[in-house]
This record gives sequence, structure tokens and C-alpha cells, in this order.
Amino acid sequence: SPGPAPDMESAAPAAPAKSSQASVQYQPQPKGEQKCGNCTHFIAESNTCKRVEGEISPEGWCILWAKTA
Repeated sequence: SPGPAPDMESAAPAAPAKSSQASVQYQPQPKGEQKCGNCTHFIAESNTCKRVEGEISPEGWCILWAKTA
């Protein structure tokens, strides 16, 4: 009989794996008007990001930057 369906392996609500800072070209300086502090993924309370590992500077920037709505 066939094994479990591939998508059944992660029964826990899967938080998408975060990207490494290097893989998203994270830098501690802003890129023009673009900076982590005004990115939709930035979590100001903890200086972290929903999509990138590690501590993130509000003045930083990476290629995942997206303007807050």
C-alpha cells in the first residue's frame, strides 16, 4: 500500500522556514527609503523578521523588503 501522503509529514502547523541573512543579502544599512523598520515582515517588538533568521536592525535591508500596507 502507498505510504502517507507527502504533505502529511508536518502535522504541526508549519511556520515556513526562515531564510538566512546571507541568502537574502541582509545588510545593516537601509537601501534608500527601504529599511526593515518600514517593511511588512519586520517585528519591531523583538527586532526580528517573519522571514529572516536572527536579530534584525530596524535600519537594515534585504531583498525580501516589502512596503508596509
